[in-house]
Amino acid sequence: MGSGSGFRESNSKARNGYATHSYVLYIYYMSRSTSDSSEPQFYNRLAVLRSERGMSRKQLAEEVGVHYQTIGYLERGEYSPSLVLALRIAEVFGLPIEAIFSLTPFRPLSEQLYGSNKESS
Repeated sequence: MGSGSGFRESNSKARNGYATHSYVLYIYYMSRSTSDSSEPQFYNRLAVLRSERGMSRKQLAEEVGVHYQTIGYLERGEYSPSLVLALRIAEVFGLPIEAIFSLTPFRPLSEQLYGSNKESS
C-alpha cells in the first residue's frame, strides 16, 4: 500500500510538470556550478525591470512560458536563457535584448542617466 501511494503522488506531480521541471533545473544548475569557466559571465536587469513594472517572478514566468524558478535562476545569473527565451522576455518588457542582457556588467542606471558620481577636483 505505502509504495503504491508514493508512486501515485510522484506520478501526479510529474504529470503537472512541476516536479520534473524542478528536477531538470536542479540537475542543470548543479552541472553548471561545476563546469569549466570558459563560458563568459552573463548579466541581466530582470529584477530591476520586474520591480519597475510591479511584476512578480511568477507573472513574468507565465508571460514567457517558463516555471517561476527559471526567472530566479536567470536573475541570479545561475542560468543563461536560450535565444528564444531572451526574445520572449524582451518582448514582454518592450525593450531590445541588449537593454536586458549583456556579457559585460551594466553601469548603474543613475550613472547612465546623470553621469559619473565621482566629482572632479
